[in-house]
Amino acid sequence: PIRLIGAGLPCTGTQSLVVALEHLGFNSVHGLDFWLNTTMRKLWTEYALEGGPFEPALQTLFDQDFDATQDIPAVFAYEELARRFPDAKVLLTVRDNAEKWHSSLASKLHEPPEGIARVMRFVAWFNDLDYEGFFEFLRRCQRKFHCDFLGEQTEEKRKRCTDAYEEHNREVQRVIPPERLLIFNVKQGWEPLCKFLGVPVPDIPFPRRDITKGVTKDIFKDMFVEKHRRNFIAVFIFFSPWILLFCICGCCLCR
Repeated sequence: PIRLIGAGLPCTGTQSLVVALEHLGFNSVHGLDFWLNTTMRKLWTEYALEGGPFEPALQTLFDQDFDATQDIPAVFAYEELARRFPDAKVLLTVRDNAEKWHSSLASKLHEPPEGIARVMRFVAWFNDLDYEGFFEFLRRCQRKFHCDFLGEQTEEKRKRCTDAYEEHNREVQRVIPPERLLIFNVKQGWEPLCKFLGVPVPDIPFPRRDITKGVTKDIFKDMFVEKHRRNFIAVFIFFSPWILLFCICGCCLCR
C-alpha cells in the first residue's frame, strides 16, 4: 500500500525528500522515474493529463514496489490516493514563498544544455526511452498547474503560475485533515518530518539533492544503482571513442 502521499508541486525540495525518505525506509516515486519507465509515463499521462482510468497508473507504482509518492505526475493524484489509502499520511512540501518557487521552476524542467542533451538523447535511444516525449510530458505537467515557460515570459504568465502554486497549497490544506497533513520545507530538516512519520531521527545531515544544479555528480553516481545500470552502459558506449582516443594519445606520449 501507499504509506506516504506527496502533495507538493515540483521544485519544492522533492528530490532531497526522496533521498531522505529512503533513509527512513520509504521507496518514493519521483518525476525522474518517468524518464526511465515509458510504461509508467504513458499510463500516468493518460490518467493525469487526459482523463483516463486511475487503476492502470496506480498499478505501475505497485509493480515498482513504491510505497510513497512525490512530484509530478503523482501529485495530481494526491486526493485520490488519500481516499484510497486512508492510513497514509500526506506531505505538502513548500518553498519560502511563491516567488522563490517560480524562480526555481523557471530554471528547471526544461531540456538541458546541448552537451548534456546529446548524451541524454543517446541514453534514450539506447534504452528506447523517447527523449522528446519525456520533455513534452514535463511541459504538459507544467501547464496543468498553469505554468508555461515556452516563448516570451510576461508578468501575466508569472502571476498565473505563482497564483496556481498558492491556490494548490490552499486546496491541499482544505481537502486533507490537519491530523494527516504535514506542511514541510526541507530547510526544517529531519525533526518535523520524523516526528510526523513516527520514526527516529537519523544520525546524518538532511540530504540536499538537485540534479539540475549538480547534474554530472548526481546522475553519474546514480548510474551505479542497479535500476540505472543500462544508462551507465549507454554513457560508456557514447564516450568510448573519446576514451579510446585518449588512451592512444597517452600511449604515444609515453613513448
